[in-house]
Amino acid sequence: MRNALLLVALGACAGSQPLLGRPSAILEWHVSQALWGEETFVIEADGEATYRYVPVNGRDRPSEDASLLLSQSDLDQLRAVLAKSDVCSLRTGRDGIPDEGMPSLRVRMAGLSCTVELWDGEWDDNPRARPCGQTIRTLRERVRAAER
Repeated sequence: MRNALLLVALGACAGSQPLLGRPSAILEWHVSQALWGEETFVIEADGEATYRYVPVNGRDRPSEDASLLLSQSDLDQLRAVLAKSDVCSLRTGRDGIPDEGMPSLRVRMAGLSCTVELWDGEWDDNPRARPCGQTIRTLRERVRAAER
């Protein structure tokens, strides 16, 4: 009986798994590519955005850590773009190109709760994915620039 209760409890928690272990995260962008490194961009519900890049050993580009507080307007615009593009219905439409990364976008905002994985180029090539990728890229670059 105790094992059955444990399984029920674990099952109930599985659907509410926090992004990167942060219960307040509303968006996570993560990509790892063997030739250049690993990049993570996280936005918290309060607007705190963090960017981290860790290069593959031997790469010339240094590690980066940056953070910036985004405004409520930034968050509202992001959510509007993701919702208008129906981001949660996006699916990859092709095979990857050798050494192409596959970014993972995890979203947990009002009316949006999903994980989307597209090949790197699809974020620009797919007409519905493009506004999502561009908006996230713009915010990510603002965060990176804040630490320079």
